[in-house]
Amino acid sequence: MAGSGRAPLVVAGVVGVLLVAAVKSFTGGGGDSHPSATRTGGSKQGCTVVHLTASSEKAALLKQLAADWDGKVKGGGCASVTVTSKASGGAADALARGWDEAVDGPRPDVWSPAASSWTQLLRQKTTAADKPDLVGSDALPSVANSPLVIAMPKPMATALGWPDKALGWGDVLRLARDPKGWAGVGQPYGAFTLGKTNPNFSTSGLHATIGTYVAATGTSSDLTLADLRKPAVQSYARDVERAVVHYGDTTLTFLSNLQQADDRGEGLRYISAVAVEEKSVWDYNQGNPTGDPTTLGKHAKPKTPLVAIYPKEGTLLSDSPYAVLQADWVTDKVRKA
Repeated sequence: MAGSGRAPLVVAGVVGVLLVAAVKSFTGGGGDSHPSATRTGGSKQGCTVVHLTASSEKAALLKQLAADWDGKVKGGGCASVTVTSKASGGAADALARGWDEAVDGPRPDVWSPAASSWTQLLRQKTTAADKPDLVGSDALPSVANSPLVIAMPKPMATALGWPDKALGWGDVLRLARDPKGWAGVGQPYGAFTLGKTNPNFSTSGLHATIGTYVAATGTSSDLTLADLRKPAVQSYARDVERAVVHYGDTTLTFLSNLQQADDRGEGLRYISAVAVEEKSVWDYNQGNPTGDPTTLGKHAKPKTPLVAIYPKEGTLLSDSPYAVLQADWVTDKVRKA
């Protein structure tokens, strides 16, 4: 989906460094303050119950798949799947410190965050705490793929030369740092405003933070700790964070608020750009910002659609890994199911 010229950046080795050196510096840390513990499905008589915790952007789809599954297990027996929605970073934190069902919701047997970045971070945390590895070192299967894009209201993107001109993090962040805002490029939209999810537990927020550092350093796969420590790079990142006027826990909340603004005819006043997964742009333009299949078609399409800008510097892929946890609470029956 990312396109032949938009290969994901090879940044796995620096994700943990970015979180420590950048995210906590500018956002003050934090955890998943709004966990969702909504369950679906149900225990069928005599069947094994599997608890699956999924990232918010695909939880509704997985709930529908779980409800439609016939429950037959290869080799005999049956199972039912209960799906819980929880932000990827919040789930990673909960697994690392020890899952508390009273706080974190149902404890998962299977975890599917939005991107493999979170499984790597979980592995770093458990290793640092001398705890068992919960996700394993083998490559995990991927249930979906969606690249990170810069979403902009169509008139604003067109004003910057989209779709004929290649745009990227550098173009957007240059506007974000310009005190003249849109007037700096001769446009009447006022201040240039960024929307961003919390990078401590949202994948799009985490990947947008990495994109900021890529733009600040002019590097990608060779991004190093020395680059991150440069005063000019840190100043660049601080300026970008100051341009963020809307922070959200998840992109679903953010895009739902944008839909409400669009309903009032204020879509162009709400935001200039926001980093989201490609799938979320499509969902929003269908009038369905939550991505829930059961609500598709129940709201009109937006007056001002979003367009997806694929950053010319490259982008990162949300690959939705599927991890059967290597935990003592996951029984052989559950693992088989």
